[in-house]
Amino acid sequence: MTNPRTENLAAGLVAADAGTDRADLDRILVQDLVLSCRIGVYDHEKKADQRVRFNLELLIGRGPVPVADDIDNVVSYDHVILGIKELLAASHINLVETLAERIADLCLSEPRVHQAKIRVEKLDVLPGKGRVGVEIERHRAPHPPANLYHLPGATAGDAVKPSAPGNGTHSGPAPTRRS
Repeated sequence: MTNPRTENLAAGLVAADAGTDRADLDRILVQDLVLSCRIGVYDHEKKADQRVRFNLELLIGRGPVPVADDIDNVVSYDHVILGIKELLAASHINLVETLAERIADLCLSEPRVHQAKIRVEKLDVLPGKGRVGVEIERHRAPHPPANLYHLPGATAGDAVKPSAPGNGTHSGPAPTRRS
């Protein structure tokens, strides 16, 4: 079932995307989220979970609908975290770069997200408190493709179209599909 309020919000944000002033952007932060997952190219990494730390910074456009203390009017960090958990549960991931790209794609699936900075760090690779990882920054494409996926539980937005396997993005199962 479609919701006219969210359709109008999404349409307004996509149309205004190119002219959005930085002053009209808010930030959503997810910091020091540590989850376990199967990640890595080596045999021992494929047999046991590793701790991975996630840090995300999302630039969010303020739309024509006021927040009005209503979670349906914001990009919820709960939906972002749930989406990350679904990506981790879907399959083994070889590279932190691949995981970061998938998370960026997921975040940019919400039309209010204009930019996503994603840091993924493996915490159990180096001795002591050392860590290895990657940080990427991605921006919204000017015209989102058709056949889109949404953040889990999100009420507004179009999402990423799965990319071809082997190119570093969405080669595994796609996040929740909504119509």
